[in-house]
Amino acid sequence: MPGQGDGLCQPAARTAAPEALQVADRFHLWKNLCEAVEKDISAHRSCLLNAVLEPDVSVPEADPEAVEAAPVGRREMQRRERYAAVHALYDKGVGIYTIVKELQLDHKTVQKYARGCLRRRHPRR
Repeated sequence: MPGQGDGLCQPAARTAAPEALQVADRFHLWKNLCEAVEKDISAHRSCLLNAVLEPDVSVPEADPEAVEAAPVGRREMQRRERYAAVHALYDKGVGIYTIVKELQLDHKTVQKYARGCLRRRHPRR
């Protein structure tokens, strides 16, 4: 089907509207990216296989003290404090609904913290 990222309509579009900005749609951006990555990986396949099979390549493990000592922001500190408060009550046998009322948190947050989920979120882009 012409006009679906094949480049056949580009000269006509440039002639009809020279001041228009040409934008690719999300599907074709991903498709082109995948094809380019696949092409590069297949071109360097032997290099990648050799790198994987070499046992003398060592990856340093993360230092647990450095991970815990990493600086945290105000929001992360607030999350940790809320998590500790929820667990202090939950471990005493206080119910979820009572914790929600007492700490004035959303019930989904209290449920999540009660289950023990306090994982670091990925930074926004």
